[in-house]
Amino acid sequence: MKSALLILIVSICIQNTVYANQPVLEQQETTKIRSTFMMHIVNYSRWDAIGTPNKLNFCLLEKKPNKYFSLLTSPNFGARTKFDLNFRLLKDFSETETLHCHYLFVDRSSESAALYAQLNALKRNMVTIGESSEFIDHGGLMSLIEEFDKIKIYINRERYKAISVKLSSILLKFANFTG
Repeated sequence: MKSALLILIVSICIQNTVYANQPVLEQQETTKIRSTFMMHIVNYSRWDAIGTPNKLNFCLLEKKPNKYFSLLTSPNFGARTKFDLNFRLLKDFSETETLHCHYLFVDRSSESAALYAQLNALKRNMVTIGESSEFIDHGGLMSLIEEFDKIKIYINRERYKAISVKLSSILLKFANFTG
């Protein structure tokens, strides 16, 4: 009887631990999927108008724990690109100019009115990627938004027309356009 009770208590504790960690596991999976999408965006970008640089700088503006930067720079991350990428973790948007960022990912926690103003003032070619609809509504090029357990690509049509970097039709056919 005591062993049956002990087994019951242990199984309840294990079950509670699994359910308690489920949101964390789902968040980690979403991070992996978004990161994979980012590498697909790099692979399906054409820099024809300005010539593809030998090395592309992929910059990330995110707050700690820097989950995207950590994953993208991990040797165990499976998604790769056909380009040589330098990953840069930024403290501030102003660093995009000095580091010559070709791609910029901004996590939701780094979005602000000041960032939106800087995005709208951006005059050079840079593929800007966010996580929210607010990001593309306020000057970002695209967002990878989670909807019903799927990641969807949204592209700001006006911003896309304004840059000379073009995305492959393979990527565009999966995108939703706004603006």
